[in-house]
Amino acid sequence: MTYDAGSEATVFLVDQTDVNRFSGRIGAFIETTTLRGLRARLSIRSAATERYARLRTFYSPSRAGEVRGTDERESARGAFASLTLSGTL
Repeated sequence: MTYDAGSEATVFLVDQTDVNRFSGRIGAFIETTTLRGLRARLSIRSAATERYARLRTFYSPSRAGEVRGTDERESARGAFASLTLSGTL
C-alpha cells in the first residue's frame, strides 16, 4: 500500500499568481515470483480519485495593481492498473 500526500504550489509572475493544488493518491500492488524465473507485479494507482485544482489570478499592470480576472479549473482522474512482467525466460 502506498500513499502520496497532497500538495500545493504557488507561482508568482509579474502580472499573475498561479495556485496549483493536488489531492493525495492511494495505490497498492501485489507481486509474485511463483512462475519460475519470472516476476509479476500488478499495480493499482490512484485507487481513490485523484483531484487537481488550479486558480490563476490576473493583475494589471502588475501584482501591485488591481485584479483584472481569474481562471479556475478542476479536474479528476480515476484509478488505473498496470501489469509488469520481468525476469529471464
